[in-house]
Amino acid sequence: MLKTTRKIIFIGIIIALSCSVLIISLTFYKKVNDYNSMLTSFSKITGNEIIFGDENAAHSIIVYFDYNCDFCKKFFRESYPSLNEQYIKPGRVKLVLKLVCNNTDIFALKAYLTAICVNKFGNYKKLHQLLMHKSEIIYTEHFSELIDELIYANDAIAGCILNNEYNPVKESNLQLQKLKTYGTPTFIINNSVVAGYIDFSSLQKVLKKEYSLN
Repeated sequence: MLKTTRKIIFIGIIIALSCSVLIISLTFYKKVNDYNSMLTSFSKITGNEIIFGDENAAHSIIVYFDYNCDFCKKFFRESYPSLNEQYIKPGRVKLVLKLVCNNTDIFALKAYLTAICVNKFGNYKKLHQLLMHKSEIIYTEHFSELIDELIYANDAIAGCILNNEYNPVKESNLQLQKLKTYGTPTFIINNSVVAGYIDFSSLQKVLKKEYSLN
């Protein structure tokens, strides 16, 4: 009788442990699935991104980018040239910038909204070069005058800047908060999230892992 009771207790413990492991596994799987679904959602092109390369390229590198961030600019100066030559120009990937900043920085919010609008309806390349070279210009009267000149000279840009019901930069800020990487640049490459500066060699490894690109 004692042996039978011990056997029943043992079996009960095994069943309880098995159920606990199953519940933990299912919970973990759900969290991973939910996280990957979030990454897929954040990677969708909405028209408020700045794309370097062919918009129809099969693969994307999403980067949350702040021109006031030294490591963001370091990525463009040191990693981007090789990425551009080997992956972007041949149409293998596109680099998708989502501009972000501190939500309390009204100057950056307006400047980055302007950048998005100029990318849609004007010559973004010159503005990109200016912000890469001297991002602090967005806090000057000169930059405010530049925005006014763009508004007066281009009705499409004016409508984009003045008639936006919401600032898409704030949406990108919210996405970055949800990723919980707490800094820029932050990259989404398929199901991988890379926080901080990444050199070209390391980026190649991620591209090979996620997209089987050599």
